[in-house]
Amino acid sequence: MCYDIIDHAVESHKIFYTNMRNIVWQTRERIIAGEEPPLKELLRTFWYMYIKPTLSRAGALANETDQYVQLIDNIVYMVKEIEVM
Repeated sequence: MCYDIIDHAVESHKIFYTNMRNIVWQTRERIIAGEEPPLKELLRTFWYMYIKPTLSRAGALANETDQYVQLIDNIVYMVKEIEVM
């Protein structure tokens, strides 16, 4: 039983990170396609404009976790580790 809870938590974490990366990627693609203007704001503004409202609508905002830090981790991963940005 305990393993089911742990497996679910790990899977939820993976889904959350994938969804956040998807939002970042879609925004990048819209900018490249000329559908959105390039971002001139801070990453904190990107969090409030795009990520937080999406997570809120999905009921995925966490009270116990700083999801802004997770956004930064995702962007760093996309730039440094998988080199897609």
